[in-house]
Amino acid sequence: MAREVQLIANIGAWIPQVPLQGPEQTETISDTAPLPPAQRDGDSVPRGAPDDEIANFWSFLTSPSVMVYGAGGRVPHMPDYNIREEDLSRIVDVTPDSQIPGMGQQAAFIPRNVDVAGPSPHEGPGLDAILTPALPLMLTQRTRRPRGPPLPDTNQCPEQEWEQMKPIIHRMYLEEGKTLDDVMSTLSLVYHFHASEKMYKSRFTKWGFAKYSKKGGSGRDDRHHATAPQRRRKRPLIARGPAKSLVRRRLHCPTAPVSLLESPDRYRRKELTVHCVQNYISALFQSKGWMADMFSISPPAGTADHSAGWRQVEDQCFGVSVLIQGSSIKHAFQTLDGVFQSLKPLAAASDPSIVVKFWPMCHRLHGICVSLDDRQLLYAFLRHFRELTKNYFGTKHPVFLLLNALSHVEWDAMISTLRVGYLKSIHCMESVIGADHTTVLSMWSNYIKYWDRQSLHQAVFAANFTRLLAAADAQFGEKSEKAISVLHGFTYAAFYNFDDQMLSRQLAEDLLGRTMELPHVNGEYQWGLESQSFAFASKVLALLCLREDQRDESRAYLADAISCLERGDRECKTRAVMLAEDLESWLKSWGDIHSAEALGQKRIRLLSILSDGK
Repeated sequence: MAREVQLIANIGAWIPQVPLQGPEQTETISDTAPLPPAQRDGDSVPRGAPDDEIANFWSFLTSPSVMVYGAGGRVPHMPDYNIREEDLSRIVDVTPDSQIPGMGQQAAFIPRNVDVAGPSPHEGPGLDAILTPALPLMLTQRTRRPRGPPLPDTNQCPEQEWEQMKPIIHRMYLEEGKTLDDVMSTLSLVYHFHASEKMYKSRFTKWGFAKYSKKGGSGRDDRHHATAPQRRRKRPLIARGPAKSLVRRRLHCPTAPVSLLESPDRYRRKELTVHCVQNYISALFQSKGWMADMFSISPPAGTADHSAGWRQVEDQCFGVSVLIQGSSIKHAFQTLDGVFQSLKPLAAASDPSIVVKFWPMCHRLHGICVSLDDRQLLYAFLRHFRELTKNYFGTKHPVFLLLNALSHVEWDAMISTLRVGYLKSIHCMESVIGADHTTVLSMWSNYIKYWDRQSLHQAVFAANFTRLLAAADAQFGEKSEKAISVLHGFTYAAFYNFDDQMLSRQLAEDLLGRTMELPHVNGEYQWGLESQSFAFASKVLALLCLREDQRDESRAYLADAISCLERGDRECKTRAVMLAEDLESWLKSWGDIHSAEALGQKRIRLLSILSDGK
C-alpha cells in the first residue's frame, strides 16, 4: 500500500553535516578536544549556538519539496520489539575521571538501589507506620547504602551463561576499571544477566580476576589484566528514609541469545547509554546546593529551576502526537517547531528534569515516526539536542555523549535502547532521592505503562502514593500544586497500570474537583499542571463511564472539558481538539450524526485558530 503521508524525508538536512537517512555512521570522539566555557544561567544565547539552523524550520517543513498532505493515521503504542542490535566495531568509552564542564564535580557512579529497605508491605508494620525522614534533604549527604536481602545462592546462573559473559565482564571490570556495582547493573539492564554480588566474587576467584594484579583467566594479553586505572571509589549518593521497591524483583531470566553474545560489541551503545545516564546524574547531584523533599527537587541557590520548562516541552510533544492523530499535520509541525525552539535555553542548563522528561519525549517521537512511516524526526531531534549541548558544554559532557550514542543507534535497536536508558534513569534517581519520591513514582508509572506492566508491585505503589498524597494535603493544602501533582500521578497509575476502575473513578473525581478553577490571564486559560490535570481527569471519567455504557455522563464530561479548554491558550486548545476528536467518534458510533457534525465544525474552527499561531 502506498504511503498516505510523506512529511519529513529530508528533515535531517537542516542540521549541518547530518546524513539524511537513518542513524549516523560510527564516529570517534576525541578525549583531548578543547572544551568551550560552560553556559551560565544568566546568558541568553550561547557561544556558537546554532540559531540559524532552526530559524526557518517551519518554512522548511512546509516547503513543497518536503511536505505532501494526506490523511494521517492513529499513532500506535510502541511495543518493545524483539530486535537485533547493529554491529559496532568501535565505540568511545566514557570514564568518570575527567572534569565535566557545567558540573563542577568529578563524576562518580551511582549503583542501582532497588532492594527494599525496611519491612515488606506484606509483613510487619504497614507503610503508614514508617516515619518520613527530616526534610528537605541535602543531596550531597552521603549515607550507607541500604541493601535488601541478597539474592539466594540457589539461584545459580548456568555455567554456559557465565562463560558467555566472561569476556564482557573482563572488559568492563578489568580493562575499563568499572566498579562491581556498575558491572552488575549494566549486565542486568543490557544483557539481562542477573547474579548476586556473592556469585560474581566467587566467579572472579575461579577465573582469577583481580584488579591491580597480573592475574586473569580470560586468555587475553597480560597487559589487559593490570592496566585498569585505579580510581578512588566514592561513596554512593543515597536518599535517606524508606525506599520501597515498586517493581517485583526478578531473580533470574535468560540472557541474550548466544548468537548476539558472540558479537558483544553490538551492545556497546546500550552500555554507553547506561554509563552516560549514571555519570550525568552522579555528577549533577554531587555539586553542592541541591535539595529535595518528598515532592520536588530544588536547584542550588542562584540557579534557575528548569522543571517547568521541561514539562512544557514534553506537553508540546504530546500535542504534536495529538494533532497528527487527527490528521492535522500542518498544525502538528507548527507545534514541533516550538519544541525545537524551546530546547535551546533548556540545553544550556544541567538539570535532573532532562532524564525525567527526555525518555518519554523520545518514546512519543518514536511513535510519531512509526505512524508516519518516516524515521527522520527522532534522529533530527537527537542531533539537534546534541549540537546544542556541544555548543554549551563540549564533547566530553555526558549528555552530549548520550545523545551522540543514541544518534548512531539503528532504528531496529532504538526502542529497546530507549527502554534501557529510561530504566537506568529511574534506578539512578531512585538511589538519589528515594523510591517513594513523587518524581520517581511518576517515572515508574510512565515506564510500566509502556514497557513492563508485569513487574508492577501494585500494593507498594499504591501505598507510597497514598502516603504522599496525605502528606501533601496536610502540609500544602488540597489545591496546592504539589498535592495536585501527586494526585495526578496516582490517578495515572491507577487508570493505566492498576486496572482498578473503582479506585480510578474515585481519584479522577477528586482530581477534577480540585482543578475546576483553572488559572487564566486576561480571561484566557493557561496550560499548566492544573489544566493538564483537569483535562486528564475529564478524559478518565468519560472513559470509565463509557465502559459502563453511561453515554450521557461520558458525553457531559468531555463536552464540559472542551467548552473550557477551547477558551485557553494554544496548548489548551490542542487538548480541546483531542477531546473533540474522541467525542466526535463516540457520537458517530452512537448514531448521533447531527451532534457529531456540529462538534466537527467546532474542531475545525479550533484548528484554524491554531493554524494562525494563536
